[in-house]
Amino acid sequence: MRLFINHDKPKLVFLLTDYLNQLVLNHEVKMVVNGETGAGIITHITLEDAESNAILISLQSEEGSEHTYKIPLLNETKVRLQKELVRFETKSHATIIDFSS
Repeated sequence: MRLFINHDKPKLVFLLTDYLNQLVLNHEVKMVVNGETGAGIITHITLEDAESNAILISLQSEEGSEHTYKIPLLNETKVRLQKELVRFETKSHATIIDFSS
């Protein structure tokens, strides 16, 4: 199924955050954030601030260390939600979350 939504960011970021929490929270994933790779379990997904300019995703590695990735949410951000992959793209940023494991 494909769903294309072109709407104001403020109305969609809360839906996106809730959906990601249901989809990948507490799941083992592989992530690539602007070329930086990480693997582990997603422990938190939250919005950075009241303006919702970024989503924060915390990833706990197998060694137990936790790293938080900041993913920009701009009006131009394109988000692709696939069966086992989530992709965020802007002109200067790309994030891929692979939860196929």
